[in-house]
Amino acid sequence: MILTSKMSSITLNDNEIIIVNLLSGAVNILNNEIYQELNDLQKLRNDYPEVFQELVNDKFLFENNIEEQKYFVDLISSINELDIHEAPNFVILPTYDCNLHCVYCYESTTVQRNIKDMSEEQAEAVKRFIEYKAKNYDSSQIRITLMGGEPLLIRNKQIIEDFLNWANILKYKVDIVTNGTTIHQYEDILKRYDISSLQITVDGPKNINDKRRISIDEKGSFDNIIEGIDLAIKNKIKTYIRVNIDVQNISHLKDLAKFLINRYGSENKYLRPYLYVISDGGCLGDNYCIPEVEAVKKIIDLSKNNECMDIYDLVFHGSNFIKGVLNSDDYFPQNRFCAANKKQYVLGAEGNIYKCWFGVGEQKFALGTYYPDIQINESIEKLWEKRCVENIPRCYNCKFSLICGGGCNNKAMSANLSIMTPNCADFDSLLKLGFSYYIERGDMQLS
Repeated sequence: MILTSKMSSITLNDNEIIIVNLLSGAVNILNNEIYQELNDLQKLRNDYPEVFQELVNDKFLFENNIEEQKYFVDLISSINELDIHEAPNFVILPTYDCNLHCVYCYESTTVQRNIKDMSEEQAEAVKRFIEYKAKNYDSSQIRITLMGGEPLLIRNKQIIEDFLNWANILKYKVDIVTNGTTIHQYEDILKRYDISSLQITVDGPKNINDKRRISIDEKGSFDNIIEGIDLAIKNKIKTYIRVNIDVQNISHLKDLAKFLINRYGSENKYLRPYLYVISDGGCLGDNYCIPEVEAVKKIIDLSKNNECMDIYDLVFHGSNFIKGVLNSDDYFPQNRFCAANKKQYVLGAEGNIYKCWFGVGEQKFALGTYYPDIQINESIEKLWEKRCVENIPRCYNCKFSLICGGGCNNKAMSANLSIMTPNCADFDSLLKLGFSYYIERGDMQLS
């Protein structure tokens, strides 16, 4: 018998070690004595036969390297089969323009702001393209996201309503990513149509947010954003509050948490605040970015001393894996990093099709066009879909491969590397931080 090579060990306390199977998603807590016997499996079998059998069942132990490799290959094959049958998703950018100029906006460094808004003809072409790509799937599987720029600019109200009406008729799900400042002028539309969710960014309490998310007339945005959140919740729309984290605002998270709790309560079913560590500094450059591990550690330290921080969900590389296995949810290993490597299509305001929104406005990232005609470079599309763990040698041999999926390909490309190179996160450190924190906190139990 051999111990799997796809395992992480995390010290929980002086006498307990967490072992995590990065293939099967199994998690066990062993005392030090049993953990040491992982180095002598025959002794473990003799001394603790029940533990030994449990480790076999959970795929911590294999007969030999060939059996482990077969399990890995079969797992990838199963993932690929699911990916093949997964429905496409679509992101529509009706404009690249925005009524804010946030200090970290990645689009401000790439997108040409003089590109006009999407025309009515282009909008109709978007609908035709989506219906063509979605025709072989149940309409309830189709998800459309409206984003920008700022999709809910007042001048685009008619085109947004047309999209929502069309999507509701076809029973497509619609999410909107908005800065929230114009929701009061869209309330009638949001009442009229079924919206799955809104995502609105708030970067701290008023004095912090208004230094970061600035209107084009150089005024703060906090009051308008909060008014928008109020209206969304009043109309029972699930609203994700995203907080982009860097050195400017990480120390003010507890102040925003207290504000949100005072205004909406600690368990509002329509409110889902979450923290996201930004990795691209936009106009500010990368000097304001915090290394992900450092930021997660600081946020966890803040959470230990401030109960109000529990209102946030913390999103980082590996967090979905941790929460899934500790909450006894289904664990879905990933051969591909994100939807961009599957059947995602991002439809830009100028008529181009992209695979990822991080590339919008840059011709080198365009996959083709939806207007005036549908033209897709199939070789580029296949290259994006081919980018997966099994086709990137460094990923294939990495123990974190199936919780990572190869990392962000746009970041790999932006670093002037091949799309078939990995973009790596520090999973070893992040898993140690995350597992220790959530188990110690006691709100997640091992199955």
